[in-house]
Amino acid sequence: KLDMRRTLSEAINIQVPYNFERVMYLLSGGQNQTEAMLKMEQTQVITLSKDLHAKLQDWVSTYRVEDSEMLGTVQNLWGCHKYLSDPHTAVGVNAAQKFLHGTQRPCGAVICLATAHACKFEDAIRKALGSKFWDGTVLNDPKLMPPTAGSLQKLPEISRGTFREGEDWTQRLREVIEGRYPEATLVTPHLGTLWFSNQAMAMLLGITTAVC
Repeated sequence: KLDMRRTLSEAINIQVPYNFERVMYLLSGGQNQTEAMLKMEQTQVITLSKDLHAKLQDWVSTYRVEDSEMLGTVQNLWGCHKYLSDPHTAVGVNAAQKFLHGTQRPCGAVICLATAHACKFEDAIRKALGSKFWDGTVLNDPKLMPPTAGSLQKLPEISRGTFREGEDWTQRLREVIEGRYPEATLVTPHLGTLWFSNQAMAMLLGITTAVC
């Protein structure tokens, strides 16, 4: 594994996608891959059998998509089709276009499945289509900004408290539930800083209360 380079596609900012283990499981005929994944976690290297490697090459195509290409795809999808894509879907569409242009395999149509709603990725949409588009179009169109998501825009943004690695998070969460920390920030060495708004914390409290 190499050091992760953060991109505008937040859900892709990972080093080992869980789906990789599932793909290996399916292509190996249902063989358990736990040992291979644990070994990779320990050694930072994974070794595949020749048979499994050949199947991966036959069934899986990989492509590199830069942030600039993703942003361009968001722009093109909106400009040509009036479809507002989230950054992750745009990565998939861009990769599909590269596949169609470069593949030697017989291929009819390629289906791209959208992975998330674009309203969740304000920073990426602002970079792709501009702040005027976000403020004037996205926020005022219920098809682009569903009312449930739009209501979050009216909530105050406040950050108090910090969840740090090594602390007793269970106790801290109980303190949040009891109202001692109405808002909180989560800090980890791998993910950076994650901020919980009032609304997000309310959701967290509901889930945590159910668990506790």
